[in-house]
Amino acid sequence: TISGITLTGTDAGNYTITEPSLTASITVASLSISGVTANNKSYDGTITATLNTGAANLSLIYGSDDVTLNSSGASGTFSDMNVGTGKTVMTHGFTLSGADASNYQFSQPVSSAKILSRTLTVTANDQFKAFKTGLIFTGSEYTSEGLISGDILPTFTISMTLFSELICGY
Repeated sequence: TISGITLTGTDAGNYTITEPSLTASITVASLSISGVTANNKSYDGTITATLNTGAANLSLIYGSDDVTLNSSGASGTFSDMNVGTGKTVMTHGFTLSGADASNYQFSQPVSSAKILSRTLTVTANDQFKAFKTGLIFTGSEYTSEGLISGDILPTFTISMTLFSELICGY
């Protein structure tokens, strides 16, 4: 709405003003979410990430607008399940609430974390297997602790050096 237009000048009295009616668009403002981090984890065969949202906050809110960040439904996923450092973690489930929330938009924050190697313990089932160098164990000849369901541990070779000693006596 436009108002308060006045005419001045010598001939102003010869004219009347009809104040114009205009239209305009107000677009949503963009917010930034900061303070979200992802925890490092040991390899578990999934892309699930655990987020730290305790320090999450919004920036770029105008004046005294009523906008709150809700992180209770937030979750994270790694870009893949493989071991590595600096792996991208995408987040999902952050929402806005408050009387002015519809005036804002935001992008889900992105973080990074490590997926660390998992410890695997392998035990030979046949303690008396014939000794030779390059001893090969197949899947039925050992047990493993820490292997993720669905992952397959390949056949592996244990290199051994054997010493024998001949004792002679009378």
